[in-house]
Amino acid sequence: MGVSLSALDSVISLTTSWPIPLFVVGYFAPESPWYLVRKERYAEAEAALYRLARPGHYTPQQMKAQLALMKYTDEKEKLEAAGASYADCFKGTNLRRTEIVCITFLIQAMCGQAICSYATVFLQAAGMAATQSFNYSMGIQSSNIVATGTAIYLMGRVNRRTFYLCGLGAIAVAQLVIGIIGVVPVSVATTGIAIAVMMIIINLAFKVSLGPACYTIIGETPNSRVRPQSIVLARTTYILGNIINGQVIPRQFSKTAWNWSAKVGWYWLGIDAIALVYTFFRIPETKDRTFLELDWLFFQRVPARKFKGYHVDLAEIRERDESTTNEMDEKKPTVEQVEDVRR
Repeated sequence: MGVSLSALDSVISLTTSWPIPLFVVGYFAPESPWYLVRKERYAEAEAALYRLARPGHYTPQQMKAQLALMKYTDEKEKLEAAGASYADCFKGTNLRRTEIVCITFLIQAMCGQAICSYATVFLQAAGMAATQSFNYSMGIQSSNIVATGTAIYLMGRVNRRTFYLCGLGAIAVAQLVIGIIGVVPVSVATTGIAIAVMMIIINLAFKVSLGPACYTIIGETPNSRVRPQSIVLARTTYILGNIINGQVIPRQFSKTAWNWSAKVGWYWLGIDAIALVYTFFRIPETKDRTFLELDWLFFQRVPARKFKGYHVDLAEIRERDESTTNEMDEKKPTVEQVEDVRR
């Protein structure tokens, strides 16, 4: 089958139009304050913090306390990271944290949003014409633009745990509707349009909630000492989930295999129900917590659903650290400094 030069030119133009604006945005984006602290470029880190925060957010005293806390955290991480291995991910409180990041990433892969990538095949299996199914598929994927913009606005305002619970709930309801469509006799035209609408809802819910929130949870939950190893394990779990999807979903829609059509909604509803229960009982709220506080909460074995309102005694943390890490005394911020940052 030949390909016209105009079509080839369009594809090349589309695929090469993104690097330049992305390069410009990346060049002018502020550097991470944490990166600058790790490189001992403290003046630049202070400037980056001021630039990233809203005007008036930091007083000079609060900025001094924030930098002191970041320096202390950096030194603590350097000491803890020495000699870390994958085996450490499964020891003590790290076992719980490794489980959380792995299952959180697995939920992202297995929540049912993956059927949107097979929208054209799904809609044709439901009886929609090929051209119409392709048009609806483009509409489903185009919803990413709206969802991504919404997610950027909400990420700093909505709790991570809330994102996961609400996103999974919305996807589960949409999957329930799809499942009902698969068992209730309706016209072919109505079936296809109804499924397309539900897939738009699934895609929007995923891109606003589970999609972006997953990476935040995975980055904040592991212990600093084994964070790289934990993220590798989580990503491996995600890949395994996608391998399962790659084997299961085509068979669900194929007329020569399982041929479930809209009944596929019941399968994903079951998985979403399990994921909702897991999220409620196991995924903690990490928003507005420092890494030091999260270490303490896991050390205290605080239940996930109590993380948000649990009071952390910073003096107690300091006392414990002083008894185990004397070599870092001169680098520690005072409790008063840390409390200034929290305020």
